[in-house]
Amino acid sequence: MSSQSETAASSGLPRPEPLVRYSRDGDEDGTNAVVSAFREDPIDGVPADADSLYAWVDPDAIDDVLDSAGTDVRLSAVIWDHPVVITSEEIAVYEPGAAIE
Repeated sequence: MSSQSETAASSGLPRPEPLVRYSRDGDEDGTNAVVSAFREDPIDGVPADADSLYAWVDPDAIDDVLDSAGTDVRLSAVIWDHPVVITSEEIAVYEPGAAIE
């Protein structure tokens, strides 16, 4: 079984660093945490002309998965052109076009 770090190391490519790491409060739902992550520097907000979050992902599905999976969950999606990784504890937002695993 290979881990993500082994995969990155074996490919020889450095893993990109997120622009934002937003720590999710235990009571905060995943949808609000994603939007809050986009309000952090250096992103500093959802683009004014952006489609709603529903145009990119199903926010109810994010919340349902996070609520039912406990601590062992990792979702990835592209939201507002940024690759995003969602875990039960953190939202990581990457530079548009970044390759994440």
